[in-house]
Amino acid sequence: MMKWVGWISVLWGVMGTVCTAIEVVTSTPTLAYFASVIGGDRVTVSSLSSGKEDPHGIMTKPSMMGKVRQADVVVVIGMECDPWLTELAKRMGKRTVQPGGIGYLDMSNTPIQRLGVMDAEAMAALKGYEHVHPEGNPHYWLLIDNAQVMAKAMRHTLSKVDPDGAPGYAMRHQRLETRLTQLKERLKKEGSGLQGRPYWVIHDAWSYLLANVGGSVAGSVEEAPGISPGPLYFKRRLDDIKRKKGGVLLVDQYGGSRHDGYVKKISEAGCPVAYVTQSITPDTPTYEALIEQNIQRIKAAVRNTP
Repeated sequence: MMKWVGWISVLWGVMGTVCTAIEVVTSTPTLAYFASVIGGDRVTVSSLSSGKEDPHGIMTKPSMMGKVRQADVVVVIGMECDPWLTELAKRMGKRTVQPGGIGYLDMSNTPIQRLGVMDAEAMAALKGYEHVHPEGNPHYWLLIDNAQVMAKAMRHTLSKVDPDGAPGYAMRHQRLETRLTQLKERLKKEGSGLQGRPYWVIHDAWSYLLANVGGSVAGSVEEAPGISPGPLYFKRRLDDIKRKKGGVLLVDQYGGSRHDGYVKKISEAGCPVAYVTQSITPDTPTYEALIEQNIQRIKAAVRNTP
């Protein structure tokens, strides 16, 4: 009898080891996607936002605190985009998921490409505004080259926290790397005709997305980051849009109604609108779908340009 009890104890211990998933908590569904794809069945992943909110201003809830307390890995965008999750990790998380721990991954500390890095003069001009990011535009995940860097960083972090799972993480990372490379190749063909046009934005979350097809932002409707334009500034911007033919306005699909009046006036001026999305949502459940859907919407708007 004792012999059987011993074997049952060993078996229970092995099953417990196999079934204990690595708990990953991320600030956005896009980060959660990379964790899920690379982690496979060795991880349980929770995003603390739905992808339809501004990641800057998420209000923390008791349920979030519980998830962070149990987390083995915490993943953030960084660059002051989602500081609320870093603060939660500091207050509620294990030491390993606090900044500097092996389970804390700030994707902005990887060798990503950065757009919009500010010099001292630019910083001084925007001093006091809430949405200023001196380290660069924080929406870097929309550039596929950066997504590849992020996927590699996710693999390395999971492998450090869970060395036994490293071979599986490496295999799944390679599969994702292949898909992302194929996505870049498709966009080289699909992005034909999108270069050299003036792309206008309400808030500049789209420079990295446009860079995938050789496009760039011509100007923002906002007078300063996060600040709606005054009448005089908006008139000047509208005159710019009318003067530079063939432009498209990029608008966040989930940006709310705050800027609807500006969008309407710009559309009436003959500039078509492309409603694009920053994050993975149930409607675009993969990174590849997110990028491709956005580019297709831009192409459809371009076809409607005068």
